[in-house]
Amino acid sequence: TASAALGFCRAAVAVPAVGRTTYSIDRRALGMGAACPFDSDELVVASDPIFSASECRAVRNEAAAHIDSGAQSSFTMTATNRDVAVHELEETLAWLNAGALARVTSLAAEVFPSAVDSATALWVYRGLVVNYDATAGLTHQPIHRDGAFISCVVPLSARAEYSGGGTYIEPLGRALTVEQGCAVMHPSAVRHAGHRISSGVRWVLVLFLNSVTMRFGEHGRRFRARAQECCAALRLDRDLE
Repeated sequence: TASAALGFCRAAVAVPAVGRTTYSIDRRALGMGAACPFDSDELVVASDPIFSASECRAVRNEAAAHIDSGAQSSFTMTATNRDVAVHELEETLAWLNAGALARVTSLAAEVFPSAVDSATALWVYRGLVVNYDATAGLTHQPIHRDGAFISCVVPLSARAEYSGGGTYIEPLGRALTVEQGCAVMHPSAVRHAGHRISSGVRWVLVLFLNSVTMRFGEHGRRFRARAQECCAALRLDRDLE
């Protein structure tokens, strides 16, 4: 698969899921109609820590080194932040494959049981480390939907390192801010944004997950995602000319 070609491995086993707080939004906001695989309105999750502070620092440091060397992903197609692809981060990729990913997918399987068959049934469509820097004017991500099935955002920076920020969830009308190493997870079809920081520097790890078994409501989303990938590739080619 494309995921394996990028170096990602699926979780080998499930692990105990961490505690979390869930938030309700109307499933109709997903735009999936009768084919929606989520059978509950409990669709937004803010978890207890799934990664330690030292793990977060290691990912952030590797990403910062790559960005400093000129690496830049074209995946988000926005100029309001910096990002680097996880598959370009050798140590971070190995860490995810060695068991860190299982913590994410086990949480997803537990909170979305109607949509996720098991922790081992999810694969990484893409992964990004995103950098927001208020001094550089890189402060936010516009409201959008992701092209995957489930999205997971984990802050890599401590809350004291920035002001503002968080994941803005449009159907909730608010931003969810969690501590370093905790996760905000939701169906990728939820309209959301990287909420604006007003000062400091914020790093986040973003994982876009798909299921081995796609429900009918996901086929259209995958076609759209592939179209976006092609547009991003064409844009990058033009920039390099």
